Amino acid sequence: MKNTFLLREEFKEWLIIFGKFPIPTVNSYLSYVAGVDKTFILQKEEIQEETNLFEMLKIQVQNGDSFETDNIIISVLNELYKKNIEIKLSTPINTIRNWRSGLLQYQEFLYNYIENKNEPIQE
Repeated sequence: MKNTFLLREEFKEWLIIFGKFPIPTVNSYLSYVAGVDKTFILQKEEIQEETNLFEMLKIQVQNGDSFETDNIIISVLNELYKKNIEIKLSTPINTIRNWRSGLLQYQEFLYNYIENKNEPIQE
């Protein structure tokens, strides 16, 4: 399935319910986030191997680590804001802007997801 990524369906629902975005916009955000992952190969610091964005995020989300989740996304966003990134990636600047926009929404979603998942249950 195209555009498959970590918590895709939950992100879609979040965009509709909390973001109040129309379905065409939601589908665009889903494709933007999927596009970022296909573009970047990330290095794990502790192990010299290449991984994708969602594999790195999966570990942090499972651990409930919103700080490290933010750090990973911020590092990708920083790359997307570098001068002449459109030349380096051979990608139109509008596509890169869309990726940044989608990733910012995804970052907010993951933060809310982790925080809600880790809230203590009231008795």
